[in-house]
Amino acid sequence: MLAEVNLYLGDEATAIGFLDQVRERAKLPLYDVAKTNPVYSAKYPTLKLAILHERRVELAFENQRWFDLLRFFTPDELTAYFRAKSQADFGAAQLTNFGTKDYYYPIPFNEYKLNPAGMAQNPGY
Repeated sequence: MLAEVNLYLGDEATAIGFLDQVRERAKLPLYDVAKTNPVYSAKYPTLKLAILHERRVELAFENQRWFDLLRFFTPDELTAYFRAKSQADFGAAQLTNFGTKDYYYPIPFNEYKLNPAGMAQNPGY
């Protein structure tokens, strides 16, 4: 998370330092070495995507991925991010079904009934 914070503060050198700490502990090449690899640089062309990938790997099965995606992308960016993926990697789950409405959860109808004048449903629901 410190790498992410420093990235948003504009201090890429410190962000890379924190990212390298994680990569070094995992016995992976440091970020500057990894980004010279054409396969790695094609998958993660920006530092932002590299940090997002490391969070995905480090926090696997801890149910943090969706919240990371919400923090990293706006609704339109997230839709473009999903639709840029290869459909072959996702089996029966259709990537074209994901849209900007999926960025927010629907407001439950029972909550809406408590204050219909002051509460509006999220777009798309």
